[in-house]
Amino acid sequence: MLSNRINHRGTAVSFMLALGVAAAACVSLPAAAARDGPLYEVTITNATFGQQFTPLLLVTHRSQVKLFEIGTTASAGLATLAEEGNVDPLRQVLDADPHVNMTAAGAGLTNPGTTVTLMVRGHPLRDRLSVAAMLIPTNDAFVALNSVALPLHGSETY
Repeated sequence: MLSNRINHRGTAVSFMLALGVAAAACVSLPAAAARDGPLYEVTITNATFGQQFTPLLLVTHRSQVKLFEIGTTASAGLATLAEEGNVDPLRQVLDADPHVNMTAAGAGLTNPGTTVTLMVRGHPLRDRLSVAAMLIPTNDAFVALNSVALPLHGSETY
């Protein structure tokens, strides 16, 4: 379950996202993306049985940004994440994209039952959230949430 609290114009808002995943995280705000916007507190719980995850990659962005399209070849960055668990190549591409507000990446493996909280910043024009991590033990599978709308008010569960 992913819980997200937003402070948007002084109004506290919460966001729930059930992914069945978890990750410890550190947040970075690239210089090109240091834009004001609502701050989301994201809490992710790994609700799987015996399935670990590599560090999660979270990104807030405009609606035209997609981590993947079903039925098409994965980008080199997403393939690296799915095959090696390395978020850095995909994160570098996203940080350079002007349609991305910010990225946040986890640190270390996440075991079942683990819960972690991290912060991401949205923006009125960059109001989407995407999440991805490699599934362990696999050699090319990943879990993802692809371009869901960040809530303006209340809670959401996916």
